[in-house]
Amino acid sequence: MNSFNNILRIKYLENKESVVSLDEYILLADERKKQKFAIFKLQNNLNQTLYGVRFEIVQYNEEGNILEKNVVFYNQFSIAKNSSFIPEAKLPILPACSKISFNLLYAHFTTTIWENGVFKKLSMKFDDYKNDIPQTKTKKELKKELKKAKINEKTFAIQERTSKKIKKQLEKDLHSLKDGQPTKVDKKNSFQIKDISKRHKPFLAKVISIVLSLVLVCVLCLSVLMNSFINDLPFKKLVSIDDYDFNYETGTIDGYYGDSSSVVINEKYSYEENHSFAQYFDFAIEYLGYVVRINEKPTLPENEIKTITVEAIGERAFKGADVKSLTLPQSVTSFESEAFLNCELLEEIKFSSNANLYKLGKESLRNTNFKQITLNSVLVVEIYALADCDNLNIVMLPDAEIEKDALNGSLNVTLLDLGKVNVNKLADLFGEKLPSNLTLVNINNVTEASIPNGFLKGFNSNLRLCINGVEVSN
Repeated sequence: MNSFNNILRIKYLENKESVVSLDEYILLADERKKQKFAIFKLQNNLNQTLYGVRFEIVQYNEEGNILEKNVVFYNQFSIAKNSSFIPEAKLPILPACSKISFNLLYAHFTTTIWENGVFKKLSMKFDDYKNDIPQTKTKKELKKELKKAKINEKTFAIQERTSKKIKKQLEKDLHSLKDGQPTKVDKKNSFQIKDISKRHKPFLAKVISIVLSLVLVCVLCLSVLMNSFINDLPFKKLVSIDDYDFNYETGTIDGYYGDSSSVVINEKYSYEENHSFAQYFDFAIEYLGYVVRINEKPTLPENEIKTITVEAIGERAFKGADVKSLTLPQSVTSFESEAFLNCELLEEIKFSSNANLYKLGKESLRNTNFKQITLNSVLVVEIYALADCDNLNIVMLPDAEIEKDALNGSLNVTLLDLGKVNVNKLADLFGEKLPSNLTLVNINNVTEASIPNGFLKGFNSNLRLCINGVEVSN
């Protein structure tokens, strides 16, 4: 999905006297994907229909230096005289491009070609016209089109002669009318009404009816299979609402594109669900039944208004965002992998009511700006979930089962309150370097006997270990 978060519309004031000029252009940028495109609005300034155009685009950066030159050619259209038009295709450009210049190289009109400032009149003979066709197709295709054009010319000549004969005969018949009464009808040239019932073939009609019925049955069966197949496809079903991308089946936020430092996420979001391919397919089948008089005339149902309940922050949804504080609804139960990775300003998470967050996924809060983490509802803390948090001092996760390297690189922790730990040494939570100012570790929901010998090895002797709030020696 493309989400252009930087759209710049620029009026182009140069080369207005050209036979085809650039009125304005739009630069579309997707900074997240590092993509940029240009859309052009061109003007046909000649009193002839325009069929093809070729021009040069020069890309410049903000300092005015040339980045790249491109030659663009469009030939699949027909533009009326003295009118503007916008080619459908977008031109990919460099992300550093801030402006462009336009230079017309070639334009193909009804009776003339303009190329590099010179007009060349087109001959209407096909042998001459062959050389003026823009060489965007193969020789075989050009020969085929030329042959077709010659056939069309002969057909037109025959039609024109026939039309003259009919017109002449009509004029003759008109002058032969007397007092509003028609003359005798020429039986040789008159329309004849014939009885076609004698040529009716019941057997052939039955065969056609049977074939159509079989086709309809096959199409209906295919409809059922297609619906089943489409509904089982494992596609990620996304919808964009406000500044978010949602997976509307799982209630997961899969992307954030806002620029607010304080983000408040609501519990529910509503959206209008458009018709699916399966619904259109069903409608087409029912309409086919209506055409052959099997069903009544079908109608498409109205678009449904559906509601999403936010249940999780998805993988990389806020990665690198400049969010400072975050308010979540109680419906959010998990932070998936890298959900807030590299959100270097994020220092506060609040809940609108009782928190039900139970999981901090892999690297979900890595390299954030928290001074204190207090989440009593969290039960699972995966690897690197709180790694590289330079300002983190206090970690209060009293019921959390924490994995190895969950705090890797967070070297300023002074107080640690945890549930079960899946390591033999406390040092395994921090990796190679250990926090020098850690003074108190409390582990809940375990017994003193379950703590391995040497659990505090590598730490300062002043470090105190508590089990369920009671200090013990290790």
